[in-house]
Amino acid sequence: MTTPTLKTWKQWWQRVGFEQREFAERRLLVGTLFGALIAGVVVMIESLASSRTNGTVAICAALFTLIIALPAHPRWLMAMLSFGLMVSFAMTRVTESAAPWVLSVALGVTLALETGLSWPRRVLALVGPAIAVGWFLFVVRWLSARHLGGGTVLGGATQLTAGLFISIGALLSQVGLAVDAVEPRLRFDRKMRETWLRLHAAMKRVSEPTARQKLKDTANLVASRWLDARLEQREAEDIDEERANEARAAVETLTSRLEMVEDDELRRHFEQSLRVHKDVLEQLESLSRKSERAAARARAEADWLDNAAFTLELTPHSKLALTDAVDRLAILARRTATA
Repeated sequence: MTTPTLKTWKQWWQRVGFEQREFAERRLLVGTLFGALIAGVVVMIESLASSRTNGTVAICAALFTLIIALPAHPRWLMAMLSFGLMVSFAMTRVTESAAPWVLSVALGVTLALETGLSWPRRVLALVGPAIAVGWFLFVVRWLSARHLGGGTVLGGATQLTAGLFISIGALLSQVGLAVDAVEPRLRFDRKMRETWLRLHAAMKRVSEPTARQKLKDTANLVASRWLDARLEQREAEDIDEERANEARAAVETLTSRLEMVEDDELRRHFEQSLRVHKDVLEQLESLSRKSERAAARARAEADWLDNAAFTLELTPHSKLALTDAVDRLAILARRTATA
């Protein structure tokens, strides 16, 4: 049986996610592949030379590569930075133990300077690579050496995960905590998510517990109906236009042929084919109407959410006025559902 505490933690964990999921997945994939490739070369060279650095060279090589590949800055600029770091390392003779941390700071600075980040996210971007380096060295030098053996093939293979660790550290600034369980489901639509955040903030003005819960339940119901409508709209929009054009052309051709055909058997075949193509067109037109209805329903639900946020923002800050506003919004939500 699930305990209340475990259930609460599960609900909280469902609110954790990436702000830009596609961007995060792409950065994670690029970092993992590039890091594994360059770390693999390092591990191979160390094996041939019978030398061991316990992951230091592998993580440094991955960092040099990912300084170019990960940050959202011009690649030529990042390449110059990486080359400059290599030259400075050679001239100043940076120690083996300090090199990964210096490179992690360099990567963190470039990530923190990316546009569109708030200050808390810039701090996370700055320290993320350093956390990843510490985590990686701990895994390679302690866990793998203890459980796999430092000189084994599996022990060396753990170094191939250098890019994965770094890219995870680089993504710390992209992790966000949603205001509730509904927000993550709205992230694919920026405008709707902004409306939901406005409404969530406006709900705090409602101090009366019963009214606030009523408003929350109504808003969740409307958001759920909006999501259902958008899903139905996307499914209905999956219309094969090429198939529709072929069916229209076939109907026109068969209709004109039937006017000239005198052979009864040939006419029956043409009529059967004409019925089939007309049925295809009817199905496609039905999907088109379904898409339009779903779009209209989604628009109505979105308008209610926007109006709810607007209404609460303008309502005088009094218990009675806000309770009346909640009651009116609940009635309006029911009318929207039956419209």
